[in-house]
Amino acid sequence: MPNVKAGSVIEIKYTIQSDFLMNLREWQFQYTIPVLKSSYYVAIPEYFYYNKTSKGYYSIKNEEDMRTRNLKITYIQRAEGTSVREQTYEQEFKYTEKVFRFDAENVPAFPMEKYLTTADNYLSKVEFELSYTKMPNSAVREYTSTWEAISQRLQEDDEFGLAIKKSGHFKEEAQRIKNSGASQYAQTAMAFNLIKEK
Repeated sequence: MPNVKAGSVIEIKYTIQSDFLMNLREWQFQYTIPVLKSSYYVAIPEYFYYNKTSKGYYSIKNEEDMRTRNLKITYIQRAEGTSVREQTYEQEFKYTEKVFRFDAENVPAFPMEKYLTTADNYLSKVEFELSYTKMPNSAVREYTSTWEAISQRLQEDDEFGLAIKKSGHFKEEAQRIKNSGASQYAQTAMAFNLIKEK
């Protein structure tokens, strides 16, 4: 950029329309240079549910709203037989969108500290993670999980949970702790120390 020097203000505006539903881009509001204004606008159709995470220490203004949208689809159907016939159809869909708008103004430059290894953990930003989809007339399809579901999968896993059950690992020690006559708190501490030592 010609004539750019210290103190110059650079204004950029762009739109991303993406089919990569799993990868809704994060938006960073803070950099190693000051930011005068940064806005992030996201519109998500009702069929997609994302977990939203805000990171960093700088406060970001956040507004959420719902709006109805219309989508018109035109398609051509060709029928073959003695001759090729074409018929054009139009179908209109109504759906709602969840709209997010994030704004930050006068964001100070992020100071790089001497022994800071992961500045990315402290920069102000917003991230979206696809949790599940629910398309019309179809079942929910989950992409992320809960801790309970992860625990259940681990317990059912052949190489982890089922292997531990088969080996009887900790079975004798657990019985010894139960029979110790100690309080529930003391039993918990004993179990914790046992696991920690293994």
